[in-house]
Amino acid sequence: DGKGSVHRPPVPYYRAYRTMDNRYITVGALEGHLWEHFCHKLGCPEYIDKQHEQEFAEAISRHLETIFGARNLEDWVDVFDEDDDCVAPVLSGLELSKQEHIQSRELIRFSPEGICEPGIPIQLSETPGNIRRPAYRFGEHSGEILRELGYSEPEIGRLVAERIVWCAEDSE
Repeated sequence: DGKGSVHRPPVPYYRAYRTMDNRYITVGALEGHLWEHFCHKLGCPEYIDKQHEQEFAEAISRHLETIFGARNLEDWVDVFDEDDDCVAPVLSGLELSKQEHIQSRELIRFSPEGICEPGIPIQLSETPGNIRRPAYRFGEHSGEILRELGYSEPEIGRLVAERIVWCAEDSE
């Protein structure tokens, strides 16, 4: 819906749009020539000279929402397959982990327990990073933290029973 845009007010050339399958595609056509390429590709050349015209931003965004909402994400990925497109799908963590460049740099890895976790993003040849301990399981330390905060075992039990907190040790 564009409300998450870093631009205030949101602009049509730098935001995410919902697709027909309820996924999102991002547009980052900041430079004029990229916006022009984008507009031609969508069949909207009338928007080229209005890129920075704030009075047209909302109407252009609404029209682009309609356009992107008419097709599935996969269809749009096929449409925007050139280097100058500045359009990319918003991927889930699992989808991201399957990307060739992510795998080759080991930016996302799977622990021996099968937990998806971040790898080492900075890769130095002489001092490579390493993973010292696996990612925490969801709720792994909840009970310990609540006890440190002064909660009694019955209080923690009630919070878990009411699904207010998740304690991994209670789920095993």
